[in-house]
Amino acid sequence: MTMNKIAFVYPWATFGGVERVLINRVLAFSRNKKIVVNCIDIIFTHDSGGLAPLNKVMDDYGLSSLCKAKVSDLSALRDGNYDCVFCIDFEAAIDFCDTNRIKYYVECHTTYKHGWDYLTRLPISCCGIIVPSVLFKRKLADFLSINGKNKHKILTIQNFVPWDIVDVPSDELYEYIFSGYSLKPILFFSRLDKHKNPLEALDAFYKFNQERRDEYFMILCGPLGADIDIFSEISYRGLEGRVLILPEISFSKSDKLLFSIHKSRGIFVSCSVGESFGLSAAEAICMGIPVLLSDIDAHKELVGDYSDEFTYNLGDSTDLCLKLASVADSYIQAYEKMLLLRNTFSSDKFMLDWQEIM
Repeated sequence: MTMNKIAFVYPWATFGGVERVLINRVLAFSRNKKIVVNCIDIIFTHDSGGLAPLNKVMDDYGLSSLCKAKVSDLSALRDGNYDCVFCIDFEAAIDFCDTNRIKYYVECHTTYKHGWDYLTRLPISCCGIIVPSVLFKRKLADFLSINGKNKHKILTIQNFVPWDIVDVPSDELYEYIFSGYSLKPILFFSRLDKHKNPLEALDAFYKFNQERRDEYFMILCGPLGADIDIFSEISYRGLEGRVLILPEISFSKSDKLLFSIHKSRGIFVSCSVGESFGLSAAEAICMGIPVLLSDIDAHKELVGDYSDEFTYNLGDSTDLCLKLASVADSYIQAYEKMLLLRNTFSSDKFMLDWQEIM
């Protein structure tokens, strides 16, 4: 299948996980010479504040000649004369492509099973369903089989981190954030809401801090959630001065933050109750930062054979505290295991997956 000109279509430009995945893909296409993609459009039907930041990242990475993001109605899918369209959790776009005889794949990135119902109604014209991990594929296949709707092939195009094709950041942000800090950081890098579960991280850090008060501080970095008053929660635990809250940072600066954590011999923590992949955790692994993750299936898939060392029992802040101590005490060994794991998330793996749909 020729794919010189392709489009990804998604309902809302929020600059969330989907946009981050697409940026990584565009980076991989821009560096790869074996698979030629000359034009990539990212189309949204609504701008929820993410369009301008997304196009800025494209400019920052020098990708604007290859990829443009825009807001349009679905007629752009017909008028663009694309070799293929990728409809990301967007049933209206699927129906439009079917009606207008546009070649298309469906991408499913939502972790919620109630969000999979539309996949039971896919037209026969769909070329296949794309998912971001082997685990996701297995769960979705079971769901469709139970519903008697497993008529389309399911393909894995694994999410990845372009650590092998993007230069390591400089020390500039490291010096800006951590100058004057003698303590090592524990980073929680996600939305501060109940789904991402920062209170469990705070509870574990409270216990950890009792034993290692002069060793670590915690960084919370991400948009504030409406369902948690994070400032009150920090105060309630008596952690003022031990927890630093950073505002949400742009995508192009996230690798600089992670590099700063790496330089400071820090640890990355995710207490999420559900993920389709766990991109931030994968980014930390690829930067060589030891991770401690809730033991949801997506996280266990990220750390593979090292699950016992780098996951903890979700809901058990004491277990997380004990695992933090273990990683802190064997930091070099944990770092070396991260370097082994990151080969799983290279751009080469993505390109091999992409070849399967061509």
